[in-house]
Amino acid sequence: MLFPFALSSIPLFLDYAPLLASKTGLELPPDIFTGIPEDSSPIELSDNEKKVMYGLVSNPDMNDKELAEHLGTSRHIVSKSRKRMEAENLVIKKRIPNLLKLGFKVMTLSHIRFNPRKPLDSALLKSGVLQNPATILLAARKYDCIAISAHLDYEDYRLEHTRMVQHLKENNYLAEMPETSKYMIPSMVVMKDITFGPIVKKILEI
Repeated sequence: MLFPFALSSIPLFLDYAPLLASKTGLELPPDIFTGIPEDSSPIELSDNEKKVMYGLVSNPDMNDKELAEHLGTSRHIVSKSRKRMEAENLVIKKRIPNLLKLGFKVMTLSHIRFNPRKPLDSALLKSGVLQNPATILLAARKYDCIAISAHLDYEDYRLEHTRMVQHLKENNYLAEMPETSKYMIPSMVVMKDITFGPIVKKILEI
């Protein structure tokens, strides 16, 4: 499955806040941003800004002073570049919780195909059916979407999945039943950590 950025939206991207809030009873600010900005306008970065972006992505926990020393540049350049990139959403900081230690046992990957006569629309996106608290990543196109979700156990998954499918069927959104792969978190093996440094270095040609 390919989801070209120019033809897709990513309303949720590795966002665990709604999931954790729903299980702890905490409330999230209503205007919290959880996805990737849809503005795909080209940007111009100076050589220093490219170096800082790569440094920020590769070393997200370094402060400006530490990153400046690591990159061999000035703290002023790092601070100025960081402020611009964060203000323009060129870099977004994410925290990934340890789901296993928090008691989550099931992770799912779902592929949902929409009815060609009733494709994905803003009403469905805003309904919370696809962007429910269990979903941590959602990539969508006009006629299909993929979602990664986390659940406390199989029953938790079953209830959420049934609610979603029922809504989609009742509103004639489904072209066919969603394809869902289920994974037991305690048995999962990390093949590769989430790291964006190499791809950023390639794209920026540094």
